[in-house]
Amino acid sequence: MTTAQLFIVTGACGSGKTTVIPELRRLLPRFVVFDADLLQPLEYAISGWSGLAWNVAKSDIGMIVCGNYLPQHFEPIRQKFGSHIHFLYLNLHCSDAVRRERLEARGWEEFLIEYSRQFAQNMLELTNQVQPPIQVVVTDHLTVEETALRIRDWVLTHYKKPLATG
Repeated sequence: MTTAQLFIVTGACGSGKTTVIPELRRLLPRFVVFDADLLQPLEYAISGWSGLAWNVAKSDIGMIVCGNYLPQHFEPIRQKFGSHIHFLYLNLHCSDAVRRERLEARGWEEFLIEYSRQFAQNMLELTNQVQPPIQVVVTDHLTVEETALRIRDWVLTHYKKPLATG
């Protein structure tokens, strides 16, 4: 049986997830990097990640999913696959002021900005409640390239080639 790793780059809207994807693809050519915003609805996207991670691992390639997921979204997959899929989370975070500026520039309404602020707060509260703990990268003053380098370093620190266990 194969053991797969699923690297999840999460964070509230406006934190830089989608913006960093092209640079991650350039820096990590042996990884498949997905933009979860393109896969909806959420329930179908999450259930699909386990199968994708499993098949990608069998190809000796790493997998990164960028989307605003909470760890509990993946609990059904963890229960189904047990120790055969390892989930690692990195939270891209920005201050409320920077998030507001970024989302207002997109024309977002106030209730959506508030929802995003609450999501960001929830992610910070979960940081030490997940094992391994969620890595946090604050993007307020980082360029896209600097953010991508931080993510790359985190991924390469934790990446283990898929293990055939049977």
